[in-house]
Amino acid sequence: MKLKGIYEKILPFGILGALCFLFLASLIRFRPGNGSSDLKFTPYTGEIGVKGILNGSFQEEWGKWFTNNFYGQSMAVSCRNQIKYSLFHDGSGGWICGKDRYLFSASQVERYLGRHEEEVATEEYEKFASNVSQLQTSLESAGKKFVYILTPNKVEIYPEYLPWYEQIIVRYGVDRKRSAHVRLVEAFDKYGVHYYDTTEDILRMKEEADFDAFAKTGHHWTFTACAAEMNAIFSGIGPMTAGIDYPQINVVGISDEVCHYDLDILNTQNVLYKHNQDVRYQSPVIEYPKISDTNVYWFGTSYGALFTIAMYQGVEERAFDSLTFQQYFTGLFTFNEEGLLAKDFTAEDTPEDIGVMEHIRDNDLIVMEQQADSGIYPTHVKFVDYVNQALLKANQ
Repeated sequence: MKLKGIYEKILPFGILGALCFLFLASLIRFRPGNGSSDLKFTPYTGEIGVKGILNGSFQEEWGKWFTNNFYGQSMAVSCRNQIKYSLFHDGSGGWICGKDRYLFSASQVERYLGRHEEEVATEEYEKFASNVSQLQTSLESAGKKFVYILTPNKVEIYPEYLPWYEQIIVRYGVDRKRSAHVRLVEAFDKYGVHYYDTTEDILRMKEEADFDAFAKTGHHWTFTACAAEMNAIFSGIGPMTAGIDYPQINVVGISDEVCHYDLDILNTQNVLYKHNQDVRYQSPVIEYPKISDTNVYWFGTSYGALFTIAMYQGVEERAFDSLTFQQYFTGLFTFNEEGLLAKDFTAEDTPEDIGVMEHIRDNDLIVMEQQADSGIYPTHVKFVDYVNQALLKANQ
């Protein structure tokens, strides 16, 4: 493994050097009208000027010419990416390659380290929490139950796998006491929001379980971790939502079925060595001793999408009588005795088009969910404000 790591750092330089030599040779050897070669090389004839460089037209023209005339371009790009990936831990598409090839979302790392663009004022967290509290009160007055699920992101659980230079910042320069996660929880506590924070559960799972809590290849947690966490969530939110009949979700084994969630992130790296190509995360085998007669409406993120998989394995193998999951304002998935019904929406669709209030009317338990360290989601603000206004209007 150590020898392979050395190859990954040195070999790209050798290949890139050879390709540069071939490119320079092609500039010297191949001329227009040189019939002795099958390679048709055309010298760059575009205009090089300050205006073109500033407006980007020169870079675009040069890129097209380079692609058409340098036949090792794809390999050169892979070598460049490999050098950034292996030496500087910089992956393509907003990813950071950490220790033991753990991939982290660059935006989540930046936020964890306190380097995000603009810190949100504490007043904004309190305003959001106040509006969520208003929503909770209005729903309870209408005979509904409400709870907010907070989940950690990968860097909160596995900071020790960040690159060495980020480890120094984590050890000496990060004040997590003012993190988005902490301030959101403080605001929820202040305004009496019913919430459950899964972070401590996942940290404990990381130490005690015989499976990974988060996928090595991306930023989502694994199906197995999500399924194993559900009973802890039900126990935690039970006292806040009296009267709700919660199911039991039993993880009785691990199947041989391979789960490919997040593996597509590897394809965006375009490097010589496909790190983690052999990594697979198997799916849990789940049993539901009973189906709860509760109807649930869940508004959340892609993490919430994994929750729905843990709560629905088929028409006869499901946790709730009906579960409707809305991922932001782009997708709606209903799981019930008739199977799965999925609908996609665009930015032009309104909450009315999605039927937000109809879903609230038809369900007993309303759940919101997000990664706490991501702070205030504009989509969640939109959801809360819309429902509050609709409920206020309905009560007038």
